[in-house]
Amino acid sequence: MKSDLLIKILDRLEWLEDPLLCWGVIDGGFSTEELREVIDKELANGQEWDLSSDDVIEVMSSRALLVHDSNISPARWRTRNGETMRLLARLRQYFLDQNWQSGTNLISDFRYARRPRFYPKRDHSWVTALDGLHGATDTQRSVIEVMTQRDGQHDQLGGFQIRATRHLLTALQGQTTTATVVGAGTGSGKTNAFYLPAFSYLAGVTDSSAWTRALAVYPRTELLKDQLDTAFAHACRLDTLWKSMHGRSMTIGSLYGSTPTNAQNVRASYRGWGKRTRGMASPQMRCPGNGYSPCGGELIWPHEDIDSGVERLVCSSCRRVFDQGQIVLTRQRMQNSPPDLLFMTTEMLNRGLSDLNLRRPLGIDAPAGRKPRMMLLDEIHTYDGTTGAQAAMVLRRWHHSVQAPITFVGLSATDDQVTSITPEPEELEYEGAEYLLALRSDPTSGASVLSTTIQASMLLPRAQDEPGSRVSSGVYGTKAFVFTDDLDVTNRLFSYLLDAEGQKYSWGKPTSIKPPLASMRTLPSGGDPTQQRRAGQVWDLPSAIGHKFATKGEGLRVSRTTSQDSGVTAESQLIVATASLEVGFDDPDVGVVIQHKAPRGVAAFLQRKGRAGRKRTMRPYTVVVLSDYGRDRATYEAWDSLFDPVLPDLVLPIRNRAVLRMQATIAMIDWLTSQLRQQNIPKTTSAWMALGQKPAETFQPGRETQRKAAEILSAALRDPDRQRSLHIWIQNALGLTDAETNEVLWHPPRPLLLAAVPTLRRRLLHNWAVAGPNSVDEFRDLMGGNPLPDFFPMNLFTV
Repeated sequence: MKSDLLIKILDRLEWLEDPLLCWGVIDGGFSTEELREVIDKELANGQEWDLSSDDVIEVMSSRALLVHDSNISPARWRTRNGETMRLLARLRQYFLDQNWQSGTNLISDFRYARRPRFYPKRDHSWVTALDGLHGATDTQRSVIEVMTQRDGQHDQLGGFQIRATRHLLTALQGQTTTATVVGAGTGSGKTNAFYLPAFSYLAGVTDSSAWTRALAVYPRTELLKDQLDTAFAHACRLDTLWKSMHGRSMTIGSLYGSTPTNAQNVRASYRGWGKRTRGMASPQMRCPGNGYSPCGGELIWPHEDIDSGVERLVCSSCRRVFDQGQIVLTRQRMQNSPPDLLFMTTEMLNRGLSDLNLRRPLGIDAPAGRKPRMMLLDEIHTYDGTTGAQAAMVLRRWHHSVQAPITFVGLSATDDQVTSITPEPEELEYEGAEYLLALRSDPTSGASVLSTTIQASMLLPRAQDEPGSRVSSGVYGTKAFVFTDDLDVTNRLFSYLLDAEGQKYSWGKPTSIKPPLASMRTLPSGGDPTQQRRAGQVWDLPSAIGHKFATKGEGLRVSRTTSQDSGVTAESQLIVATASLEVGFDDPDVGVVIQHKAPRGVAAFLQRKGRAGRKRTMRPYTVVVLSDYGRDRATYEAWDSLFDPVLPDLVLPIRNRAVLRMQATIAMIDWLTSQLRQQNIPKTTSAWMALGQKPAETFQPGRETQRKAAEILSAALRDPDRQRSLHIWIQNALGLTDAETNEVLWHPPRPLLLAAVPTLRRRLLHNWAVAGPNSVDEFRDLMGGNPLPDFFPMNLFTV
């Protein structure tokens, strides 16, 4: 039976259920005759003369798209969504040693909406992507042809993707800095809107030597890793074409905390590479297969290659090999042989500007013809408030250091001349559905809002498909994300959910110790279950889907993702997360997003909502659990604007004085690094570490570097030429006026020349000494490798 037919029938049935659900009536349903009548009409409209309504009911029941309720008279049918809503509205809190009648009602009210999902139409052939583009080459056409191939055919492109490709390629032909924003809904293909022009342009650069052609900067490491997988798959697709043009493969590298200094450093525990029998498992990417069909296997760096310094990854599943002609794994090799495309975090870019070992991969010390041409920035909505202002200043500092025209894609804070490319209204098409719910926790229950979130988190993943069977064939997902805005709440919620699923954390992994709380919702062993079913305390729907939750060891697989423990376990069914997972993580199995309490930001909430339903055929849930007080109450009363918000214009406070003073101090470290570089200091010097920690006694150049830095700082305090040099550097690097530059240099609080420079000079000259009552204690003023912790923090961004 055709899936499209079943979806049309399901749409019709849900449309008929919606009015009662919107009014809070959850016990409605269809009699068998009513159900047959609806299905017969849809079969007639579709001219499906060979099928009967009973055939359709049987198939939809087998896929758990329809549920039969025989506990009311007359018996009724509901869709999976209708039964999920009934069970949600009747959630109760009770524990393993209690009966269901004693349970506390958790939901006092709810708001529900079901609406169609919309996507940009894909109705343009890849052949038309470069039509009318001046200077289009055969190489660019060949790249787009390969990148759009799928199963022997070519993907169609959206109108906004065509416009973005033409615009960016035109911008890259010029010799001026430009900025372009590509805006489209989650899952609409905006990533390809800059990958298509980026890869086609980079492939056409005739210089085949090793240099960084483009950088991709991300605010979160999880987003970076997810997009790195996508880019690496594209590079594998293009491998044959790239070799024919350049005589080698395209190289890709990533630069953040997990990137080892050298091959031996990969075994350091803080790098995050997993220990395996045959080698070290990469935390950065999974196996892309041949680029068309991703394998997803773990990539292992074999021990023998690590010992010999050879950068090579081997897939543990398909045994495919990726050698150092395709990947750059260490910082040492990045300096000697930069990758064509470098992925990095905003924090790494901030620190890397004063690291001599990273200047070449960042394009700072590259010759004029070998500087980066593009910078790609994804999920630019995350650059808001003072964090966005800090990011804008970091980009200005990098652009000042590179001294070359750059085509920025995705960021609007770096240039006044910004072009925005978005899908037009007539380019959108509607398909499928999504479910939007706001649950109000009962204030008279005596239970906390967190209890409501826990019970909803127990039910909703079980209302999705069981991962092993996937009975709905992709209509519903298999995983749920639970988001909070507070790290403490995240940790408590994770602990409580583990307990609710009968587990505890032991030796770094969950261990089952008792039956899950959901076992109380299985069929009772004796007595009449009719009243319990009517009260929504027997979960027949999850059982019909294929979930087991009756005994010990049958709880959901729960995991946590925060800035403290990044990474998502592939087998998890319920993931508790903070903002670290809200952008760019594309897991096609996520079917539910639960938000605990009112979200703090509209744009961030839309991104969290977009984590569910990555497949167009899926019907995702977005559920917000709210209290009856304060901001939660206001959010509940305006629930329609929560799910269909109007985003305000984003204005970055780039003139915020605190931001300017922090960035001016960091820019001073960049200036100091450039001055030190002229005095033959070690080429591996990282200024933050060299100026912010005690040098090893066996490394004499380390202390020598500090003495030279102190001399330069001393000259800056009394030599007008040095002061003018610093003034010009700060002004140009941050894009300040002359008056603003003088303010951060001379005026309190924390002026550069009257506070920051003397403080750093004193620490370097006197070994970070602190004067006590009877002695001077050296190296007591050190703080975590930051040369000036009282002027700027070690981490400006959440990674």
